[in-house]
Amino acid sequence: MVANLLRKKRTTYVSILISSLLIFIYLSASTQRNQLTFLDVYLLNLSEQLSAPLFEDIFSFVTLFGSVELIAILSIFLLSFLLFKKKDFRMIAAFITIMAGSVLANFILKLVFQRERPGETSYFEVFGFTIELASYSFPSGHTMRACIFYGFLIYLIYHYQIYQSKGKQIAAASLFGLILAVGFSRVYLDAHFPSDIVAAFYASLALFMLFLLSIDRFKIREQDRTIIKNNENG
Repeated sequence: MVANLLRKKRTTYVSILISSLLIFIYLSASTQRNQLTFLDVYLLNLSEQLSAPLFEDIFSFVTLFGSVELIAILSIFLLSFLLFKKKDFRMIAAFITIMAGSVLANFILKLVFQRERPGETSYFEVFGFTIELASYSFPSGHTMRACIFYGFLIYLIYHYQIYQSKGKQIAAASLFGLILAVGFSRVYLDAHFPSDIVAAFYASLALFMLFLLSIDRFKIREQDRTIIKNNENG
């Protein structure tokens, strides 16, 4: 029964994976034709209407939650939690793999599409050091990092049953809200087009589905080995 449930979940994950890839392909094709989507026009106009020093300060702070520096620091704390508190080496390997994979995927996609930013050209900057390499707009690196890191935190909350039912929902909703806030902050600060943010979200969702598929594949193999072992002992 457990194996059948896992297989049904895999079907759902595959469906989401394919849908995410199709949406990403559509958005990437639009950027190649230099087309702004309806969402681009609407949110760019909205950010201009909301322009104010107070909002700029708020979103300048919010955008830090998707920065390389803060994600790196938070990752160290998370890895320490997984190592010393949970002693879950499998989850440590999974986290390092998906975070490294998302960073590499974002870097490659930026170089492939080379979409210019709506504002001034920016360069890669890490802990105050600037790398003389243009940081392109599509897809948003801040958004991808936020999606993967905070999405992984949501997964861990449910995986380890850290909170009670209502607490899990509040924590998950808060983290998801933070992801959306980071994405909007990039548009508000004129660092990205909205389609860059949406593309980053679906690229991250596709990566996360691959992660969940690999986890479930391992669980199915483990379940099958247990059944075979029980049959042999029986």
